[in-house]
Amino acid sequence: MSGDSAILWVLATNERAKAFYVRQGWVDDDARQTETIDDGRVTLEEMRYRRPLP
Repeated sequence: MSGDSAILWVLATNERAKAFYVRQGWVDDDARQTETIDDGRVTLEEMRYRRPLP
């Protein structure tokens, strides 16, 4: 995507949130990241969504 845009990260397993963001015009841009919390005991997979700014 070109130009200015907003981004957000959502848990890959959160289907309800992902569907909400898509309905609002956000697009999965195929970026992924892994977050580790709780002293390394919990690993969270995240997906990045992007939306053009007006």
